[in-house]
Amino acid sequence: MAFFSSLLNEFSAVWAIILFLPFFALRRHHRPLQQVVGGLEPFRSVVAEGQAKPKARPLSFWLFLLAYLIAAGCLFTVHKVSVSKLYVVDQSPSALRTGIVLPESDTAYRILGSASESVQVTDVLRALQSLPPGQIVTVWTDLSAPSVLPSWVEWVNPISTNSEEHLGVLLSAQPVDALHWRVHWALQESVVASIQSGAWDSGPLNGTEGSLLVPVSDLPQELVLAVNGKPMSTDFVGGRLALTKVEFQIPANANTAWSDAILAAWPSAKLSIGAEGDLVLNGQTAALSAFLAQLPWEREPLPEEFAVFAKTLRDAIQVQYAPRDAREFLPQPPVTVQAYAFSSEKESGRKNLPDWIRMVGWLGLICVAFAWFLMPREDQPSYSEV
Repeated sequence: MAFFSSLLNEFSAVWAIILFLPFFALRRHHRPLQQVVGGLEPFRSVVAEGQAKPKARPLSFWLFLLAYLIAAGCLFTVHKVSVSKLYVVDQSPSALRTGIVLPESDTAYRILGSASESVQVTDVLRALQSLPPGQIVTVWTDLSAPSVLPSWVEWVNPISTNSEEHLGVLLSAQPVDALHWRVHWALQESVVASIQSGAWDSGPLNGTEGSLLVPVSDLPQELVLAVNGKPMSTDFVGGRLALTKVEFQIPANANTAWSDAILAAWPSAKLSIGAEGDLVLNGQTAALSAFLAQLPWEREPLPEEFAVFAKTLRDAIQVQYAPRDAREFLPQPPVTVQAYAFSSEKESGRKNLPDWIRMVGWLGLICVAFAWFLMPREDQPSYSEV
């Protein structure tokens, strides 16, 4: 339906030309009857004497033409005034995983979410509710469409969600000490699952969400969520959690208290000595050189300095390995579209038209009515096919 609606909007000129068809129908309907005459000589003599005068077009012709121009102008104006297209594009983590990108066109678009911000159906509906009237909206998202959407909304979900994503998810993990990490998880109700770390298995998890202390002997390994004793596949992002390998290079002239401060902020960090401070996450250098260069490495950090350092260090790690949002993986309660009371004005766009368009439209109808009554008939001496 959205495809045909788009065609109607794009081919307003075609519909304007169709308005001209009554001219041809009326012209054929009112052709004069053939009359038997004695010959063409009287007519030829009149033309030869220069007495033939070209007949002027009747008033009905000009009224029909004016009505046609008015109708065509109104169609183009209505198309520009009352109909505009807008893309609402979901750019949440799950949408990015499914490959939803911004449209490569001149059409306006509005972005919802980001690589660290979850988007739900309620967020999309609130965005639709805030739009001005008279817009045709296409929503690109990995979320399932709610029922009974307004007719001016097209909901596109290019890739259906894997059913395995509806079972459970590992949300985040942070080190408690060098050998133990606290892992946060979430499950659907009635799902039997456990967390595996190498050969270690947590046993059945209780409830629908929580955290668990997991022994970790090797950082490169992954923590895996197993459902009914079977580890989730590698295709499902939420079923596995890679542990962040943090390496910190301490300046050679640093006070020994900084080593304790680093381990207090991130207990599993590997420390080394170098020319200057540097943070390396999974083999890649983090962009903290300017901040680390300003730290008072030569002396013991003050409490407020340690607090700022610890927060900056954790934030830098979380930016690259942000905790997952359970709403991105687990089904949410159904949403009722009726609760948002979408305005019917947006569906038709008629109430958004300027008053002058309505007035001009009525003028066109009046012109058609007068043209019909003023059209020359066969029984009139001034009749003409034109």
